[in-house]
Amino acid sequence: MLGFIKTLTLTLVFSTILCGCEDKSVASSENLTAAINSELSKQIIWMALPGSSVIEGTVSAPFVIVDPYNSKNSETNYAGKKDYLKRVIDYAKLLERHKALKLTEDSFTISAPFIGSVRAFGYTVKYNQDLLRTIQTTSFYGLSKAQAGTIELKDIINSTPVFEKDGEKCIDITFSIKVSQKLDCIDDEILESSAITEEVSSLRTTYRLVLDENAKRWIVRDPAPLQLDPVKKFFKFLIDG
Repeated sequence: MLGFIKTLTLTLVFSTILCGCEDKSVASSENLTAAINSELSKQIIWMALPGSSVIEGTVSAPFVIVDPYNSKNSETNYAGKKDYLKRVIDYAKLLERHKALKLTEDSFTISAPFIGSVRAFGYTVKYNQDLLRTIQTTSFYGLSKAQAGTIELKDIINSTPVFEKDGEKCIDITFSIKVSQKLDCIDDEILESSAITEEVSSLRTTYRLVLDENAKRWIVRDPAPLQLDPVKKFFKFLIDG
């Protein structure tokens, strides 16, 4: 009988521990972080890619970069763009060293509205398949973009105590973020060179979390879209040097 009571007691203790571990309604850092990350994981981080399609406004191969210093190119076509395009090429060579793309010196015909077909000299670009899978056009000259990864919570900077509003338990959390689930061909050097690191590390935002009494878990309430645009920031770098 005594053995049975001991066994029952241990069973209840372990059950309590297990239930405690699984209780997602507790305002613990683990549960709140999980709720925030569930929302943040929906946010895609786009990375600027050097090169664009020979057919403007499309993602049809081949993708190319004009070399403004190639003597075969018309000076008038690329006047004022030499420094810009040199930075695009330097960026492309960095990505090539990390196996994110491959450059081949080549000549090609570029088609653009109101201009027609122009013969140019520079590089054709073959992107890593992981990048090519999500490639999109941009409004920035000589640049495309692709998904680099997602984001997740880095640090909780500040949080309020749990409070009630309109009959709901709430908590406001201010936090920083970091890149997560990045592609294998993207490392920290590329994240920094593409302006992603600067864009992500400077962001601070606040989410309101509420306790879903039915699901017994914390959820993010009406999150504002994060103001992240590393492609635009990278373009400004190309312009400003």
